[in-house]
Amino acid sequence: MTYNALKIKDLVAPDITDESVIVTALFHDTGKIGYPGKPYYLPNDNKWEVEKRGMTYKVNPEIVTMNLAARSLYLVSQYIPLTEEEAQAIVAHDGVYPVNGGVTNLEYFNKECRLQMIVHFADKWTAAVEEEGRR
Repeated sequence: MTYNALKIKDLVAPDITDESVIVTALFHDTGKIGYPGKPYYLPNDNKWEVEKRGMTYKVNPEIVTMNLAARSLYLVSQYIPLTEEEAQAIVAHDGVYPVNGGVTNLEYFNKECRLQMIVHFADKWTAAVEEEGRR
């Protein structure tokens, strides 16, 4: 995803630094890791869900409920100083689409910074086209 974000940046916004793109692209989904000693995902012990639905992992019930993008921003900002644009790119990288918990990120609609749009599209392209094989 980071390579795609850099390619997009080079085409549409060469004035944005590679460092900003790399930091946000690499760490936008850090929240999926969880916290030290508290992983976000656990192996699913429900055989029916694993066999019938292919759900091999479940969310750790002991972890504090938080939007994954917000958790990513929380974790990353403890170790890396971020600009406002980098923070928005991480916390709103899902765009205005509905995400887990019904969050739609509509507060960002028509207020997205260019870095957020680059990270969002690179993430979407990488997942849908390169990983899922959509044509």
